[in-house]
Amino acid sequence: MIILIYLIIAFTLGFYIGIKFILFSIEKKEKKEKSKIEDLFLKILENKAKLKFGQRVHTYVQIKIENYLLVYMMDKQELTLFKGEDYIANSTQINPDISEKIIDFIKNKFDKEINDDVVEVGGYLVSQSYIDEVNSQYETTNEYDISDEEIEDEYEEYINLDDILDKINSSGINSLTNEEREFLNNYGK
Repeated sequence: MIILIYLIIAFTLGFYIGIKFILFSIEKKEKKEKSKIEDLFLKILENKAKLKFGQRVHTYVQIKIENYLLVYMMDKQELTLFKGEDYIANSTQINPDISEKIIDFIKNKFDKEINDDVVEVGGYLVSQSYIDEVNSQYETTNEYDISDEEIEDEYEEYINLDDILDKINSSGINSLTNEEREFLNNYGK
């Protein structure tokens, strides 16, 4: 019976120590990850002169720095960092003082672009740079572009009642094409 009690105590202590070790490892890993993320935001703060305004769409301001995209969410007062299409981190994961300093810098440096150079489009405030970017996508040669000649040709092929009546008046009803006759037969139905 005593051996059974010792086994239960040993098992319980081993289990407790094992859980503590796992929790310690997880906490250490989280601190290391937080430190890496904080270092990224500190590098942004140190290199804030390299920040370039991207665009504003509604309450989101995009700031570019080297290979990163920093998104300032005005409504939440948060920053989110992306590298290409990949999410890297959010300012909620770091010391609030660091994110506040970056946000204050963005507000001061890009005040004009964020607040003055915006227009309302469909209920959203967007920066002129966003409008320029969207417009540039349509300035390239487009396979759907129609030349003035094509428009005139298309217009000439369009059958209308006045032209048919003028043609009948000048050349007679026998001068009509099959399409013009069909148009007349279906007119008013």
